[in-house]
Amino acid sequence: MYPSPDKLCPTPLATIPVYCLYIDQDQEIIKISVNHHSFTNKIIDKNQLLKLVHCNSITHNDSKYCFRNMMLYHLHHDKTVLDHIYDEGDSSSCFKDSLYEVNIYKDLVIPDSLPIFHDINSLLVFFHEKKSSLKRNRHGIYDTNDTHTQDTQNTQDTQNTQNTQNTQNTQNTQNTQNTQNTQNKKCSITTKRVRIRDIPNKTRRCR
Repeated sequence: MYPSPDKLCPTPLATIPVYCLYIDQDQEIIKISVNHHSFTNKIIDKNQLLKLVHCNSITHNDSKYCFRNMMLYHLHHDKTVLDHIYDEGDSSSCFKDSLYEVNIYKDLVIPDSLPIFHDINSLLVFFHEKKSSLKRNRHGIYDTNDTHTQDTQNTQDTQNTQNTQNTQNTQNTQNTQNTQNTQNKKCSITTKRVRIRDIPNKTRRCR
């Protein structure tokens, strides 16, 4: 049935569905939530966009789902598209290129749309899993001592390595000194001046 004339003129949207999709590390959607966001003057300001992201971030099974991107699905066609669908019976080509990337740091302008498309236009917010580096203890409380313990162990290992190196250097220095002293002792010759007349006759060289 062809839409009535009052539905053939684009009108502003008063609300828009917001779909939050949570995707794990296996690229599987584990949860979808939906709520309707109201706005005026065709604009969702950047503060509202940031609030949407902040309020819909979740933690699930020790994993945090962080914001990845936001998309606007908006059907901006006028009644000529409806004429084409009604005449040809094929709507697949009319709904391409209707998905747009949203910059959440700028105000988002929502264009007017035909009333029959108001419920289809929507915001899609994607959250991706990020594994937590914290561990829960048996009481279900996040244990931050693991990192501290590891840092302490690393510091201790570094200190032990330094002490071992210092000891080795001291030992090498001592060994080198002892070797030098031994060489000097071997090479030392004690001499004494003797007058030739004091040499016994039997040791003198015969002429």
